[in-house]
Amino acid sequence: MNSLPKSKNKTCNIPCLTKKNKRELIKLANENKFKIDEKLKLADYKFQLLLKYANKVKFSYSNIKSREYLEKIIPCFPEPMLFLGWAKYTENYNKICEMVSVDINKKVNPDITTDITKVDFVEKVKQRHKSYKSIINNGTIGWGINDPKQINNALQNCKKVLANDGVMLLGWNVKAYEGHSEDTTITIPMMKKYLKNAGFKNIKLIYNAKDEWKQIYIICTNK
Repeated sequence: MNSLPKSKNKTCNIPCLTKKNKRELIKLANENKFKIDEKLKLADYKFQLLLKYANKVKFSYSNIKSREYLEKIIPCFPEPMLFLGWAKYTENYNKICEMVSVDINKKVNPDITTDITKVDFVEKVKQRHKSYKSIINNGTIGWGINDPKQINNALQNCKKVLANDGVMLLGWNVKAYEGHSEDTTITIPMMKKYLKNAGFKNIKLIYNAKDEWKQIYIICTNK
């Protein structure tokens, strides 16, 4: 991760959308020739603009191929941000934008140590912020959160801490869990159903990698 900036990146080609008003967002859309209905409410317009930027990003911060898309799109998301799943290779992500990191393993030094599938997850993360405008949930499902009950609990807990106008980015690998058979693969329709059952709305596939990792990203909203 040596290519990450020592301070927050002020020159990336994706602007922070968090504090921009409707007029500023429309200006960004026009500058990029994005066609978005200007009659949409602020939160809905911002969500559509985020989707447009998701297809435009052209930079990355590290040489870890499987994480390039995530690193490209993180600056698009509003703060406060909750980042689930922390590791050595993510320790500099807070230089991209401000976030609260969560992991079950205290040895990786997350801001909060807790199990995403447990009840106390909600209580612990709400001690930092009552709710979060965005949640980055990448590489947790299929890498420890494996059975249907765990997945349901994790997604329901995410929804409880996501702001009413918040968005969640969910990333996972459409392949068998490490050391398991193909029967453990969570397909895109299966994940969409998990999200729908947890109460998420506007569930959209935004990235489908055709590589060995078969990385998928879905974006969804709370309301």
